[in-house]
Amino acid sequence: RLESINHVNFPLNLKILSLKNNQLNFLDLTILTRLDHLEKVFLSSNKLSQISPSTRNVFPSLEVLEFDRNHLAFLPSFNAPKLKQLNLDGNFFGRKLNRKIFVNLPALE
Repeated sequence: RLESINHVNFPLNLKILSLKNNQLNFLDLTILTRLDHLEKVFLSSNKLSQISPSTRNVFPSLEVLEFDRNHLAFLPSFNAPKLKQLNLDGNFFGRKLNRKIFVNLPALE
């Protein structure tokens, strides 16, 4: 039942982060950008309505990112050259999903 993770110091060698089924409503990407080995992030089934862009928005090892079943209407662009899977199902994007978010995701399947 986590409501926030704003000032958590995750281990730098962390590869998988699962925060599924919590009460998160905001995510600051800067807390994840220092995790150069992060491969998978699962944020499904939260109450995320806002994600702040990060200042150093490069995720060099990220391959899977799941934001499904949240309340997102906007997703900031980020750089994840190895990202293969991005799950945004069950959000509130409608026709407002900015195509620019896909520019720095060359491996996206």
